[in-house]
Amino acid sequence: MKRNTQITRMLVIMISSIIFPSIIGSTHASRLIAKTMAVLDVDSGYVEVNDGRIFYESAGQGPTIIMIHDGLLHRETWNDQFGVFARNHRAIRWDRRGYGRSDVPKAPYSDLEDLHRLVKTLKVDRATLIGCSAGGLLNHAEQSDSEAGDYAT
Repeated sequence: MKRNTQITRMLVIMISSIIFPSIIGSTHASRLIAKTMAVLDVDSGYVEVNDGRIFYESAGQGPTIIMIHDGLLHRETWNDQFGVFARNHRAIRWDRRGYGRSDVPKAPYSDLEDLHRLVKTLKVDRATLIGCSAGGLLNHAEQSDSEAGDYAT
């Protein structure tokens, strides 16, 4: 029993040394991100897609960068980069269906078609796509799409 108590205490110390600094760091980072977002002139809204809506945010002017999140999180994955990119670019980030503030899919759909609708609605002629993990796969699919023609990646 005494050995189990010692092991439990060691685990608590180990977990605390990992979690508490990350909580403090993330709280500090959250404040910095909130300040950056408050300074930016962020346009946000919904784009109508088949059987739903997708949420987007756009800020800045210049060449367009579209950020595509991974398959676990939502557009806020790009918090650290969004403000930085918006200084010299038109930065767009969006929630794929089922993530963040976008609608949950009600029927089969295509992220690629949603991306095309986003680009068309926001009147993007050319864009650099940046994807993380599953978002990178969507980027690759876009480059392979023979009907892309509307914009370059």
